[in-house]
Amino acid sequence: MLGLTPIASRNLAIIDPLLPPWLASLEIRNIRVGERRVALRLRREPSGAVDVDSLDADGLSVKRLRDLPAGRDRVEAALRAAVTPGLAEILS
Repeated sequence: MLGLTPIASRNLAIIDPLLPPWLASLEIRNIRVGERRVALRLRREPSGAVDVDSLDADGLSVKRLRDLPAGRDRVEAALRAAVTPGLAEILS
C-alpha cells in the first residue's frame, strides 16, 4: 500500500502509495527509517489518486515516485534517483 523505499543513509523515504477502493484513508505513525521516524496520512481522491501528508517527519525527507510504470523498475528508479544527481525529476 505504501510502496515504501527507505534510504536511511540519505534520511529519505520514497513512497508510491496505492489505496484499494474500499479504503478511503489511512494514517500510519512511527514508520522507522534508520534512526528517524515519520507519520503519514493517505487519502484516496474520487479519481483514485492518493494524497499524502507527512505529519511528523523528524528530519526525514519524504518523496513520491511519479510518472513511472508499475513494477520492479519503479524501485530501481527510486534508488537511482536518490543517489544520482540529475535523476531527481522522478521524485516529487
